Amino acid sequence: ISDEHSKKKKKDNQDKQDSTHTNQETQHKEKKNKSKKHSHEKKDQHQEKKNEQVIGEKKEEVTESKKKEKEEKDEIKGGKENENQEVEEEQQDQKSKIAEGIESIRQVQKKVEALKIQNEKLELLVKSYNNTTTFSSEQLKQNEEEKIKLHKKWLELSNLNHNCGSLQEEVTQQLLLLDQIESFGDSQLRSERKSASLLANQIADSSEKLSHLAMKIMKKFESETGITDAGH
Repeated sequence: ISDEHSKKKKKDNQDKQDSTHTNQETQHKEKKNKSKKHSHEKKDQHQEKKNEQVIGEKKEEVTESKKKEKEEKDEIKGGKENENQEVEEEQQDQKSKIAEGIESIRQVQKKVEALKIQNEKLELLVKSYNNTTTFSSEQLKQNEEEKIKLHKKWLELSNLNHNCGSLQEEVTQQLLLLDQIESFGDSQLRSERKSASLLANQIADSSEKLSHLAMKIMKKFESETGITDAGH
């Protein structure tokens, strides 16, 4: 009985040890599995975070790309608007300059028309003296009353000579003004400038001839009378 009891006790102890060992192995396996599971979970979390980060970066890249694309479009649009605005300003500026040019030409035309009338009056005066005109004789030079008349005539011829020279200068000045006016490709401006220039050139040619004739008459008068001033 004692041996059986001892065997049973020994067996119970062995079963207990086996059970303990099994429990320990089970716990170890569970701990190991838990550790692996935790490790996998950490890896999954890390991968998930990494994926989220990649997705976030891609979203940022897309957003940044769209933003950049919008900025470029806005810049192109703004550039075109600025370019169109500059073109409009240039066109408006050119229109303004053309209007100013036409106004300047018309002012010159008025001046040239006035010079034309002046030229016609001077032409009549100059032609009233011809190469056969005798201004004085020896007998008339001795007459005081005639001398006074001759001095007045000298003054008249002097004024005529001066006016012819002034007319020539004024016409030349108007031609220079016309040369300074740009046409900007405008047909109306070119036409009016050409018309004014033709008339001014005609008067310039005529006034130059009148100036030479007036000077010639003046010298003839001084040579024949000996009078070179307006007297007292």
